[in-house]
Amino acid sequence: MTEALKSPNSSPSSGIRKAWSRSKKPSPASLKKKPTPQQILKYIAVISHGKSLGEIDGEDGLGNADFNTGLQGPSAYAYEIKELYQLREPIPLTEMKKKYGMTFPQRYVYVSDSMTQDIQFQNQTRLF
Repeated sequence: MTEALKSPNSSPSSGIRKAWSRSKKPSPASLKKKPTPQQILKYIAVISHGKSLGEIDGEDGLGNADFNTGLQGPSAYAYEIKELYQLREPIPLTEMKKKYGMTFPQRYVYVSDSMTQDIQFQNQTRLF
């Protein structure tokens, strides 16, 4: 199973210079433009099948013990990220819509077989 991950957005203040200190009011001329989120696919993860409460081996990972004891709720599922790749050539949203009929979701989307063939994981940067 393969999951496409959106690139993390930069912080809301990135690209905007802070033009005031605590003692001064902001200057309207310094607040020119807010950065827009990048609409590109930069990372792809290969994930496990969904795991239920108590199915996570080793509770040393962040949140693993809480998940196994049910603190995430009874209907929660966990997915182990087995491999993570950074695409050497990120794919713009416009190309994903046109070529694969996909749009970016709020969190993740499963990658189609045709997209997996086009990406060729062996040619990407494996992060782990």
